Amino acid sequence: MQRQTIQNLINATPKVTWSEQEIHSHTALTNFDKVDYAKLKKDFENLFVEKLSNYKLSTANGIDQFTNIDTIIGCTQYIDNLYQSHPKNFFIFKNEFAYHKSLRLNNEISVDDIEPNSHLLISVPQAHSCAVPEILPVVIKLAEERNCSLHLDMAWWTITKGLNIDLSSPCVKTLATSLSKPFSLSRNRIGIRMSRSEINDAVSIQNKKNIVPRVLLELGLSYLQQHDLDYMWKKYGTHYDLICNLCRLRPLPVFFMAREIGQKNVHINKALEYIYSNQK
Repeated sequence: MQRQTIQNLINATPKVTWSEQEIHSHTALTNFDKVDYAKLKKDFENLFVEKLSNYKLSTANGIDQFTNIDTIIGCTQYIDNLYQSHPKNFFIFKNEFAYHKSLRLNNEISVDDIEPNSHLLISVPQAHSCAVPEILPVVIKLAEERNCSLHLDMAWWTITKGLNIDLSSPCVKTLATSLSKPFSLSRNRIGIRMSRSEINDAVSIQNKKNIVPRVLLELGLSYLQQHDLDYMWKKYGTHYDLICNLCRLRPLPVFFMAREIGQKNVHINKALEYIYSNQK
């Protein structure tokens, strides 16, 4: 395999997240017509939590402490709910999900600006680095000292490998993840919010009133029953290593990104697609 061919594909790859169609053609949609809504929802949440807790490629110590589970319509709803619940004291840090800037609420702060009793959000991992943010230990320390609540957007967690995070600090109040990244379901957003204690907000009310669309629960449960959350790494891990070795890239925790030595992170989507389709 010619290195230049693969390098050209990397150079031609736009900076977009991974999306594929093949998983959908290999997933049968289960008929849940005879399952009542409450059981369907509970089965979805229980299986998602079980598979998330047993995710072996990265380690989230203390995730078992988050025992209150709500279904969310993707991590974007999780974010929107935080803005709605804490309109005057909800803050983010640099390099967060671009959606925050699109809202134009100017709530990005530095670690030095953390206010007492505020609500803070950090993505783990952050998309630009594919890593646990370097500021996270400092943020946790200050949040503990200043009685702040920390919320973790873990949308990318289930496509990571080799990351470690400690969730045991009581300042970490909630975390959220979804099936958009591990199963390419971004057009049918479905995920879970895990909370350390019961919360009374828009998400919890929608869950109690069974407002979450049934079709999303059926879709999510079907995929969880047929695939593990490490699906993408199992499918592309060998090809990823080949690309990194061939093009002298430093591997990153996310399977469709790598780092050019001494330069920047690059997306390798097109190269992965090429090698996978030619080595079936």
